Amino acid sequence: IDRIENSAFYHCESLVEVALPQTLQKIGRYAFFGCRELTHIDIPASVALIEQEAFAFCDALKAVTFYGKAPIIADPSAFSPLVEGAIFYVPQGEAASYATLLPQGAHIEEHELPAEAYDYTATAHEITFDADTGEITAVNSQAVRIDIPEQINGVDVRALGDKVFQAGSATHIVYLPQGLERIGNGAFAYSQVYYVNVPDSLRHIDADAFLASALRQIDLPDGVEEIGENVFASCMNITSMRIPEGVRTLRAGTLERCRAPTEAELPASLESIEANAFAGCAALDYLILNGYVFPQANAQAFSDVLLA
Repeated sequence: IDRIENSAFYHCESLVEVALPQTLQKIGRYAFFGCRELTHIDIPASVALIEQEAFAFCDALKAVTFYGKAPIIADPSAFSPLVEGAIFYVPQGEAASYATLLPQGAHIEEHELPAEAYDYTATAHEITFDADTGEITAVNSQAVRIDIPEQINGVDVRALGDKVFQAGSATHIVYLPQGLERIGNGAFAYSQVYYVNVPDSLRHIDADAFLASALRQIDLPDGVEEIGENVFASCMNITSMRIPEGVRTLRAGTLERCRAPTEAELPASLESIEANAFAGCAALDYLILNGYVFPQANAQAFSDVLLA
């Protein structure tokens, strides 16, 4: 078992104890919502994702013990409202990283054990790989988190191909390897991927790479040279975006119809902004400019945007 789906134990008010498997990677939204007799829970090191209100209104939950590194995504509402006297036990040296994920005011204590490691690396039989080009052309895994290896059968991974993660994929978190230089056309388009860890080696993101995906967070490294058209268009869950140093042109539709971002940071290297790059970004309040001159912008670049 690698996931507990949404509402799996919703309002199971007689549930007193549960043992989570060591292979568990995801605890879904409302998974244990309203389990009012649940007094403690141990979160295994394998868990990478805890969704909204997973343990909300568990009125007797006074001990939560984590055994691994802080999950990549843990919604602060997962343990809300805080139970009076509740203690969150985390591994040695991990209190600071957990503090950013748990509800404000949570009482965090470090237990005596170091963080356990868990290997999310995809195996060679789960990946279709072109050794001549160094390109991954398919990922045949439904794991919640997938870490792509730097090499496959001794060959460096240089690119993630077109349409690798599609709408039917159950993967939410992807770690891309150092050495990877390109994310292909539509690689994550329409997918349920929430978070992608991007290496410093990345140089090109092709058109439609994250189009209409469930993407919530991505940190692009300086050195990226090209971001194609519509790369983040209709990504409704992104709340901010930093365009990295190295990008000279913001292509058409880059963030079109992204309704959640309140701010965007533009690099000093940026020279031009094409049509509809920010069109329909209704929540966009302001831009952070790192250059001395505002880039040349198409008349429709900020269509339907009212900047403060």
